Amino acid sequence: MKKISESNEQTRKCLYQIIPNLILDSDYTEINLDSATELMNQLCRAWLIQFLPRHPQHELAKKILIQNKNSNCIKFLETIRFHKNINEVSNSNSCNMWNYFCPTAKMAHEDAENLATSILKRRRLKNLKKSKVQLKEPAKELLLSSNVLISPPLDINSKNIPSQFLEEAVGFAKKDQDYWYDHPIPMDASIGENELIYGLEKLDEAIDFEKKCDVIAPNSKMAMVLSISVTHIGMEELAERYVADLIKENLKLKNLDLYLFNENLCKQIISMVSPKKETAYGIFGVNGSYGRHFSFLKAILALWNKTINSKTKFTFKIDLDQVFDQKFLFNLHGKTALQLLCNPYWGGSATDYKGKSVDLGMIAGGLINQSDSSIGIFVPDVKRPNTKEILSNVSSKRIFCSQWPQAISTETEIGYSGNDLQRVHVTGGTTGINLNSLIKWKPFTPSFISRAEDQAFVLSAFHESAYLSQLHAPGLIMRHDKASFAERSIANAADSKAIGDIERILLFSNYSDILHVNKSEIVERMWPFTSSFISDNPEILAGLIFALDGTNKSTDYVEKGSKRLLLTIEFCRTKMKKQLDHEIEGWNIYYDSLINLSQNSLRYLNKMIHESSIKSGKKF
Repeated sequence: MKKISESNEQTRKCLYQIIPNLILDSDYTEINLDSATELMNQLCRAWLIQFLPRHPQHELAKKILIQNKNSNCIKFLETIRFHKNINEVSNSNSCNMWNYFCPTAKMAHEDAENLATSILKRRRLKNLKKSKVQLKEPAKELLLSSNVLISPPLDINSKNIPSQFLEEAVGFAKKDQDYWYDHPIPMDASIGENELIYGLEKLDEAIDFEKKCDVIAPNSKMAMVLSISVTHIGMEELAERYVADLIKENLKLKNLDLYLFNENLCKQIISMVSPKKETAYGIFGVNGSYGRHFSFLKAILALWNKTINSKTKFTFKIDLDQVFDQKFLFNLHGKTALQLLCNPYWGGSATDYKGKSVDLGMIAGGLINQSDSSIGIFVPDVKRPNTKEILSNVSSKRIFCSQWPQAISTETEIGYSGNDLQRVHVTGGTTGINLNSLIKWKPFTPSFISRAEDQAFVLSAFHESAYLSQLHAPGLIMRHDKASFAERSIANAADSKAIGDIERILLFSNYSDILHVNKSEIVERMWPFTSSFISDNPEILAGLIFALDGTNKSTDYVEKGSKRLLLTIEFCRTKMKKQLDHEIEGWNIYYDSLINLSQNSLRYLNKMIHESSIKSGKKF
């Protein structure tokens, strides 16, 4: 009890030091208790005001906190704990608190060009060697993959809900959500706003272009795995039927063979691959946080090679809101998307700027926004923020602004024209891995990682003397089109995404503490963007971001967000290490089991996977 009391006292002392430097006397009207539109906004304001002795509503704020002490919002904010001393906070200025909680933002704001130069210096590779096994015949050697995220309808009265799914879909819409994603496809999405239809249609067209350029044979088809993740447990079969129906009724795909994997099928597969090995059962699947299906879409390559096609030794993941603008790529480079993917250094090796060995078993492309495509191919999808503008109002940007290092890191990497660059800051889509590196490193994203799953994936294969990394594929650019058709889904998921970014701070900070490599090495490796989410005071930072933004956010943001964050803190404090050890063991079992599969098991798995194909029609 004494330790808890001391921690509480240290936490409050820390907050009394920080908050008056975040919220000045001139800001008091912005967080006035009387102007709060909802109780949840008022609670966030009251929590902040208690640390502002000069605020005229200081005493009222303390009373409101006592009256609402049992709300999840206050429970969360009172749960956060101080971890490490910060130096004396100086007088406030435009970037004062970035010094302590997001130094790379301050660096980017003050000298973006110098930061870009430093990024290139760290990313450039030496002793670059080509791969012994190169991608040369994409139709045979490359497995495409993507994830389909499905939620119940946002409007249960919508005419867009297919009648055969209406009753089940409405039933799930009335239940509490189990998993949160950035912009899942609601089952009332119109055809025009349906990401699945849009993405598959555009991808089919892109492959058609490959055939016209004689990159692949006219009669060939590309195999593609679609994992189906749901927001509500129990929706798995409904979601799969919905996806299959959408494809069959609305698409005439000429160039893709699609295979659908939901959580239930994954359970069947792992029970066959690793019978009586319960440790493996929880790790191989597609439900839950982003990390889980991201790992599946990489790990499926090893299973595919073993059971379906031994020639398939590469896999590349795209997001269905991303498209290859083939004509643009060809006019610019004289190469198609698949030709750009056939990079001889994918699977090769190099040394980094510190002399460490780098396995280039992964590959990464870049993204531009559809709205910028007329400007040029090297316009990054993340823009530099206006510091003066974002700091003018009370918000979390005053303490944390990852957009600054994200923007500089993105534009520096995307525009580089050489092969001698490793990518550190990548996206969940436009990434691939080869079979040899997959088996060698057994990389995975822990199932508890809810955002930046691609970053966590490489951390699992990071060692002090050598590590797995992404080769930069110059010119391999995809266009991000989500804003043109998924506005409703994006808007609906905005609060959830914001909470996910706070979770990222808690999860990555604690994950870095329990990995087999020194935390300072990890921070250096993930610098400058993802490193900003690895904090010495993650709970303090998380609480401040939540409270500052909660002063004006929706009730859902505060109520549902605080509930999620309470669970996340509890997990980080008491369960993460055990869970990570469990998952390391599980993935080792999975890969080791694939080596020793019997002929009967191989035949059964082959049949099982083939029956998941849309064209088989056996499941649908």
